[in-house]
Amino acid sequence: RDEEASAPALEEDVRLTGTLLQDGEWMRAKLRDEHDAPTDAEVKMQVDEKGSLVVSFKYGAGKGWSDPAVAVRDIKTEGGTAGGASCMLPFTYKGVTYHDCTDVDQGRPWCRTDVMGNWGFCKGQVPHEKPPVIGTHGGSAEGMGPKCLFPFQHNATVYKTCKVIPDLAQDGLVCQTDTEGSWGYCNCKVNKTPGGEVKTHGGTAKGAKCKFPFKYEGKEYNACRDFGDGAPACLTDDKGTWGYCNCQKPLHLLGPGGYDAEDEKATGEAAGAAASHAKTPKGPVKPFNHCRGSTEGKTDINMIFDIRHNQWHRCTEKFRCEPFDVRAVRDAAAGECGAGQRCRSGELCFDHRLSSKRSTFECVSPQRVYVLPQGDDA
Repeated sequence: RDEEASAPALEEDVRLTGTLLQDGEWMRAKLRDEHDAPTDAEVKMQVDEKGSLVVSFKYGAGKGWSDPAVAVRDIKTEGGTAGGASCMLPFTYKGVTYHDCTDVDQGRPWCRTDVMGNWGFCKGQVPHEKPPVIGTHGGSAEGMGPKCLFPFQHNATVYKTCKVIPDLAQDGLVCQTDTEGSWGYCNCKVNKTPGGEVKTHGGTAKGAKCKFPFKYEGKEYNACRDFGDGAPACLTDDKGTWGYCNCQKPLHLLGPGGYDAEDEKATGEAAGAAASHAKTPKGPVKPFNHCRGSTEGKTDINMIFDIRHNQWHRCTEKFRCEPFDVRAVRDAAAGECGAGQRCRSGELCFDHRLSSKRSTFECVSPQRVYVLPQGDDA
């Protein structure tokens, strides 16, 4: 049905007025000029599959509609070298053309404002959520597969995380790994309880259950193991039939090699500034609740130091692993960790830089601080 609506201006000196009319997938409206006088121009618009506003104009009765075009938004900037100028969209940076603000190399959305290369941070925009980093196994790749490519499109559907896609595989969560349609099973955490019932996917087992214990190359196993394909697997009978072990729920983020970050043991030292403060607590550390939740529960945070890129990352099991700008790392003996918060004995206080004057704080057990070797990427 027709609805009265006050539509936003496409430009500062031209605005919509009156009733927005439904016209199939389009909405139509008359245009008024900068003096609020009616014109003989009309505009119709719709939101495309990318979320962009597409517009088409008609100037006068009996005239045809112009070719649809994406409306250019007036995005103001702050900081940088632009002096508050509006974004110039699209713009090219390092050979890549951007039609919106990007956080490449800056950590928060920015854009160029002219052909001279002046730039500024996009006003009011927050850092884009990073796509999850998930390795794969099996599928159309042999052995340890490449990382998932998010978002990816399959049969006109866009996916931003691992899903069961029946025409690729019905027995596990999958993703595509390139723009050519290659795919793999997503790495995940599996049941490591000796003798526990575990079903499989892929391989030759056709979904059969693991047979524990099983023997492989003369050695006996009571749980799933990675035999070089980048993901835990098992035998399902005495004839060598095998499959990849199914995930536990919820799906856990694994490293590129298929290992479970939560089961890796810390060395007792963190990295960089943390190294001189790290301590190994005697006995289990009890949960400690603060503004972000506990550091010893099932959904706890983990701090990872990427040696290759000299970069901290903050990771959780829910497919989130994001760069973490650490200003300083202190032990519990240093006093408060932020206003009114104290870490328990043995914990480390991470000072997370939001800006030159603002920080958030995390209390993290050294057992949840990991160092990635030189050859690995967070």
